[in-house]
Amino acid sequence: MDCLGQASKIIRNISDIQKQQDDIEHEPMKANTRINTLELQMKDNRRIFETEAATNKKAPGELQSVVSALEITLHHVKDEVVNKRDETPRWSDIVERAVESKFDKAMVELNEEEKSTEEMKKKTTEMKDTEDRRNNIVLFKVPECQPGSYKEVMGHFV
Repeated sequence: MDCLGQASKIIRNISDIQKQQDDIEHEPMKANTRINTLELQMKDNRRIFETEAATNKKAPGELQSVVSALEITLHHVKDEVVNKRDETPRWSDIVERAVESKFDKAMVELNEEEKSTEEMKKKTTEMKDTEDRRNNIVLFKVPECQPGSYKEVMGHFV
């Protein structure tokens, strides 16, 4: 049995060695297929690179036109900002409106005060006039004289 066991081990080792040899023989073929695929990929990449390079040669002109369009748009936006700034009220305009409204209110209040002052003056003059008339002496059956100078009026009473 010992002999058979040893022989089976040798047979297994030989079959393993045969597999490895087959793998080694197939390795150059696998390497060749990998090299062929890499060469194809390299050709494709070279074609892509050449087309990109050709496109990039055109790109500076295209980029220049895009930059010009962007500069024009920028100028339009700047003009719009300036126009918006002109449309928005300035601080001085806001202050001027506020001062004018306060001034108008003050003028209305001043006019009301003047009216009330005039009314008070009228009332006080009326009160003073009535008070003065209370002190008047009324003379009955005395002829009234024409107004004139003080001496003439006084002479009439004497």
